[in-house]
Amino acid sequence: MVNAKTQLACVLALALAVLRSPVFVSPAVQTRRQVLTAAVGLPVAVFQAESAFASAACDAADLEKYSKLKVQWDNAMKTFLLEDPPGGTWEDRCIRRFGSSQFPKDAGEKCMAKRVSQATGLSPGCSACWGALTQCTYDNCASLCLDAKSSPCKQCISNTCAASFESCSGIKL
Repeated sequence: MVNAKTQLACVLALALAVLRSPVFVSPAVQTRRQVLTAAVGLPVAVFQAESAFASAACDAADLEKYSKLKVQWDNAMKTFLLEDPPGGTWEDRCIRRFGSSQFPKDAGEKCMAKRVSQATGLSPGCSACWGALTQCTYDNCASLCLDAKSSPCKQCISNTCAASFESCSGIKL
């Protein structure tokens, strides 16, 4: 039978492990961690969540470029995802970066951001929003978006990714 002292030691050890874990957390969770840490007298490193979904990363020049390309945007994104990049081969296609254990989890997002920036001239920050949108779509809607123009796909993106993208870019989907 485990006594109360041993139980408390286990709980505190677990709390310490959680509190010291180098994860990125929301500001609300950071505050709770700081309160818990202060209560038990433990130091904790606080990391501000950094996401490609930052706020209004697309400036006026980006919005002007996007507005000129808007009617062709779906086809452009399909090209960036599925076709060889300039000077590249099928091995360099962004689609290969999503869900592959050969690459880091964010490799698809970064690949798409780079392709968007190179092909359209959008700023790296604005392009990162498009990369993050693609990653969000993959993570949450991939099976529904085999046909990207289908209603279930559009609904899934609207429900799971649009608000973050719009906050990031300043562009309404």
